[in-house]
Amino acid sequence: MAVGAGNEPDEDAAFFVGEPAPSAGVTGLEVRWWVVDDEGKALFNIAREHGASLDFLPESRRQHLATHGFRLLRAPMSDFEGLAGALAISGQISSDWLGQAPRWTGVMPGPRLPDGSTVDIAGREVYLPAGRFELALRTWIVPTNTGPFLQLELLPRYEPSRERTLASLAGEVGRRQPIEEALVRLRLESGYVYLLTSESPRVAWQIPPDDEERDTSSSALAEPAAEAIGPLTPELPTVGELLLRPSTTAGMPGVGRRAVAVFLPYLPREASLLPAVR
Repeated sequence: MAVGAGNEPDEDAAFFVGEPAPSAGVTGLEVRWWVVDDEGKALFNIAREHGASLDFLPESRRQHLATHGFRLLRAPMSDFEGLAGALAISGQISSDWLGQAPRWTGVMPGPRLPDGSTVDIAGREVYLPAGRFELALRTWIVPTNTGPFLQLELLPRYEPSRERTLASLAGEVGRRQPIEEALVRLRLESGYVYLLTSESPRVAWQIPPDDEERDTSSSALAEPAAEAIGPLTPELPTVGELLLRPSTTAGMPGVGRRAVAVFLPYLPREASLLPAVR
């Protein structure tokens, strides 16, 4: 599950420090996150009513995210404040200005799993000891002939609890273990805000065509996938569910609440591929 040693972040990398949003002319990435009360897929309904979409990503990328328990929405930046105001946000809002962060940086801690958990990682059952997930990222501006974009790479990591055991003495506990299978690369464009949250792979988020009447009921907008219909079978939690949902007993993700990571890119109007000639 580990990435190459050359990509490893500092082990003492901090979580959010609450730096303010950027001033005019400053470019890079701002990250916010909060928890919403979301019984009945309210987040999906509200985001859709504020212009959010799922289909800006290729199907293969959406499926990759869903496999690991994630969903990514994109909404117009101009609608962001209205969208955030309509959500049932519970507790503190955290924010951080990262600018460009080319080294892996931990930005969002997940709930602790005091008893560990067996997790579904790309169809494999993997037991993780007591510890917690975190979301790490790295990001930088990429200039192109058609205008710059923000490259964003997201990587869930797992940090076992620091316990005085033989494993800890051998250096195997307390290290952040990258979940390499869940790595995702994204291209963020100016004028949009991106919202990352969690959902079971067995649940399909579906948006009807624009020419159809939109039903705001949750059942019409977040229907179970076809394979989920029938007798209930035990389902292991995914990385996204354990990272972005408050946990309950036995290391299972809770219901009715979910965390949302919000990525706000700030890009220059232009960026040159070559140094300016003076």
